[in-house]
Amino acid sequence: MGCKPSRKFDCYFCKKRCKTYPLGCSSHGGCESCLFTYFIRCISVESLEISQIPCLYCRTLIPKKLVKYILSKKTIQAPEPCWTLTIESILKSKQPLVNFQCPICFTLQIPANGYTLKCGDVFCRQCLNMYITEKIRGNDQSSINCPDCKKPLNEQDITLNIEPQVSELYEQNRIKMLSFEYEGEKLIICPFCQEGFTINKEELESRCPFCMKLFCFRCYTYHPKSKCNLIVAIQGVTNCPKCGEGVMKVGGCNFVTCRWKVCRGNVHFCYLCGQQLSITEHGSHYGRHGAFGKSCKGLEARNAIANLK
Repeated sequence: MGCKPSRKFDCYFCKKRCKTYPLGCSSHGGCESCLFTYFIRCISVESLEISQIPCLYCRTLIPKKLVKYILSKKTIQAPEPCWTLTIESILKSKQPLVNFQCPICFTLQIPANGYTLKCGDVFCRQCLNMYITEKIRGNDQSSINCPDCKKPLNEQDITLNIEPQVSELYEQNRIKMLSFEYEGEKLIICPFCQEGFTINKEELESRCPFCMKLFCFRCYTYHPKSKCNLIVAIQGVTNCPKCGEGVMKVGGCNFVTCRWKVCRGNVHFCYLCGQQLSITEHGSHYGRHGAFGKSCKGLEARNAIANLK
């Protein structure tokens, strides 16, 4: 394909009838000004290489020769405001422009299934929904971070990836769990009755004045005469079925990867039952509960055997 414009057709961006450049696919094309704007934004905002820019409509990769030619044009009239608004709305949708592999479920996803966090990491919406929902329902929404780089998620990234009923719970918890310090006091929420009350910021455990239950403010459980970090170390470790080393998970997906020296990230297993799994079993091993739930096929099999005894 050459870089000369075709006869006059409707530009698929600004919808004007003008000389357009075919984008390498069978039916889409754009005028110089619209293509220039689109290419610049793909490179500067999405950090794409010139060989990775897809057709905005059918996702066919646009020939690198055409991208170079359009970007080399020095005098291109500014695009119409309507097209500028169109591309802005596409970028604000947080949808990636190319196919991607979700770092949580390791499956190849199309752009429509993806979401780009403020930090730049991309995940499939299903995994983000399960991850964020688990954090909110588990009274752990103060530490909703990117599963990859661990940077905190902003409010938009959270609310756009949860169901309406979970969003209501998020707002309720946000009000109750709003931490503040006033003369050495801090507001927390009871994990049992969901009521908020103030404590001395130096305290590690106390009794809820509403339901009268005692709990630790770090792990939200009661462990008398034991340090919180010790309890976490004892109760929060699953041994890798391959190398035998302990792996500790703090929230997130139950499909984990062993990164000890022997396994080097090549061994995956279930954090709940300890069974070694393959990449393809990421979803099937957990059934309807999902990888963020509290059950799996391994635990269900053990329970079934125990009930027979």
